[in-house]
Amino acid sequence: MWILDSGEIEFKQHCAPQLVVLDIGTSKVVHRYRFPKGMFKPTISRFVTPYVDIADPAPKGACQEAFVYMADPTGTGFVVYDVQHESSWRVENKYTYPDPDFGTHTIAGESFELLDGTFGFAVTPRGLGLRRMLYLHSLSNDAQVAIPLDIVNDPTYWKSGINSALEHFVLLGKRGIQCAAPAMTAQGMFLCGHLEPIGLFGWDIRTPYTHQNRLLLAENPTTLQFISGLKVIRNLKGKEEVWMLSNRLQKGFSGTMNYDEINYRIAKCGVEELVFGRPC
Repeated sequence: MWILDSGEIEFKQHCAPQLVVLDIGTSKVVHRYRFPKGMFKPTISRFVTPYVDIADPAPKGACQEAFVYMADPTGTGFVVYDVQHESSWRVENKYTYPDPDFGTHTIAGESFELLDGTFGFAVTPRGLGLRRMLYLHSLSNDAQVAIPLDIVNDPTYWKSGINSALEHFVLLGKRGIQCAAPAMTAQGMFLCGHLEPIGLFGWDIRTPYTHQNRLLLAENPTTLQFISGLKVIRNLKGKEEVWMLSNRLQKGFSGTMNYDEINYRIAKCGVEELVFGRPC
């Protein structure tokens, strides 16, 4: 289990943010990485949605050939961590910033203001014969961006601050609306929960990022309000499943949270069922 610790208590920075890895079987910490200076902005950075890309996964591998991408939406950037070499570098530029035109978020008729940068990641699956890309977007933006993994994983490209590797970023397209945490299926279906309409959309990464190619896979204005967590896993039968966590974020920002109502939901659905429109 890979855990991000903000290092904050009640918005006071008590220590540097850190990445902690737990062995679930033994409940022991097997790896820890404390962010050095320059990787975070004290009292500003709050890292979320770590994405771990492992080349040597268990049980056969040691989970050492891995890169972790950690979004810093309040600090408008993200950090790349090379597990094997225990080194990190920060990426921050115009592609990781929010867009003021998308600073107003409306969910189920309630609006709030938020200017968050990079929020979530997905990665091209292995085995598709494609150049592997890191897909990213800011929460308060409608732009979908990608950059080759071989570029983002190479620290030599990231020594020039906001000017680093700009020519390697690809603006895939714009949604016209915000989406939160993304995920990727093994066959290259990019998933993301849109704020309007309130639902889960899918896009085949082999096709252009256009309105026609973004398919509404599931829609529910009650149960899918702000999907802040999205994971694709294989169950014990080998079938892919999508797991979603929704949290009605707008209620927290507007002060209208009613704890007699259901505000947090965990849902799952088979990938095949989603893609082919069958009941979950």
